Amino acid sequence: MLLLITSQILTQSNDDKAKSYFLKTKSSYNSNNYTKTIEYLNSAEQLL
Repeated sequence: MLLLITSQILTQSNDDKAKSYFLKTKSSYNSNNYTKTIEYLNSAEQLL
């Protein structure tokens, strides 16, 4: 049971991290920083 709860917490944490990377992606894209945009998208994809 504890393992299941821990797994859910880690999953939620990864989802939150991915959302954060996505927000950074939008910001870097709007700033024409395409290299960072790709880096942030790759990071978000790895977390999902």
